[in-house]
Amino acid sequence: MAKTKIEEKEKEEENIPHPSHDDQNHDNHTHRHGRMYKEIWYKKVWRPCMAAVYAAIVIFDFIIMPLTMEIFNESIDNMAAVELVLKFEDPTVRVQALETFTEKRSWTALTLMGGGMFHIAFGALLTGAAVTRGLEKRQHANHGRVMN
Repeated sequence: MAKTKIEEKEKEEENIPHPSHDDQNHDNHTHRHGRMYKEIWYKKVWRPCMAAVYAAIVIFDFIIMPLTMEIFNESIDNMAAVELVLKFEDPTVRVQALETFTEKRSWTALTLMGGGMFHIAFGALLTGAAVTRGLEKRQHANHGRVMN
C-alpha cells in the first residue's frame, strides 16, 4: 500500500535526532523546526574577528608605535643632522632645519583624535554584539537547543 504524505513526514521526523535525546556534541549545529542545519561560519566568527581587529588596532596605536618612536628618537645622530643643516645657505633656514632635525618626536594616538569617537563607536559595536549573542544563546536554551 502507498503511504500517505503524513505518514512519510512522521517517519522522517522519527529519524532526526532530538538534542535532548542525543549525547553527541552539536558543535556548529542549530535546530530549526526539529531539523538540524549547520550554522554559517561567518555568523559564528564575526564577533570574535571584530574583537581581534579592535585589539590589534589598540595594541598598534598604544604600544607598538610609541615604542617605535622612542627607538627612533634614540637612534637620531645629531652630527648627521648638523651636516645636513650646513648644506643650506640661508642662516634662518639652517636654524629652522636644525630645530626640525633635532626635536624629539612623540607618537600621538590616532584613535584618540576626534575625541576618542573611534573607541566609543567600537565599544558600542562590541557591546551590541555581546548582548545579541547572549540573547541568541538564551533563546536557544529556552527552546532546548544547544549552541556553542
